[in-house]
Amino acid sequence: FLIGWLGTSPQGQLKHCSTVAGVLPGWRGRGLGLRLKLAQRQAVLAQGLTDQVTWTYDPLNVANGRLNLHRLGGFCTGYVRNLYGNLNNALNAGLPSDRCQVTWHVRSERVEQALAGAPPEPWRANEMQLLGTAHGPDGLLRPQLARPRFDGQPVALPLPNDVPAMRQRDPALLLAWRLFMREVLEAAFAAGYALVDCVELENERGWYYILSPWPELK
Repeated sequence: FLIGWLGTSPQGQLKHCSTVAGVLPGWRGRGLGLRLKLAQRQAVLAQGLTDQVTWTYDPLNVANGRLNLHRLGGFCTGYVRNLYGNLNNALNAGLPSDRCQVTWHVRSERVEQALAGAPPEPWRANEMQLLGTAHGPDGLLRPQLARPRFDGQPVALPLPNDVPAMRQRDPALLLAWRLFMREVLEAAFAAGYALVDCVELENERGWYYILSPWPELK
């Protein structure tokens, strides 16, 4: 299921607020999340009132980052700390419920190309600032707390490699990832960067977010 309704942006423009989406556990991993968003796009276009859709997601969730940014062509320029307060469910217990806000301009060339599966220009690790990680003895990645320079060069922000294992075996490490992600993303958005992709980089381990200067913010 997927639920949304009309709202307004801070500038008073109409937008579609996508609020809740869910797929039964036995049906996950079959592309239904993508199909739900495509159906939502068609409904918004048919309604004809706006071409902007927004929603929030947990930036520690690699699968959702991949869907929202890479597959759908959305981008993020907003970060909200502890949006829902303390959630005591299996996916959120013990962590502040921080969220990134996705903006999806459903008529844009960026979105059209993403939905068509057009291969974008590949991101190359040697052409951006790559924030590092370290492997612990348990095989779990640890963020290296280096502050990036937001000087116009893209930044590759690593993601945790096994959130369920961290949640079960090392909650303190998962909290460290939350706070690391919060610090970097808030600083990036304040500097006029946007979260534009979620990819694997050649010759690098794991998944990375790509932060890039966003002309619309200048």
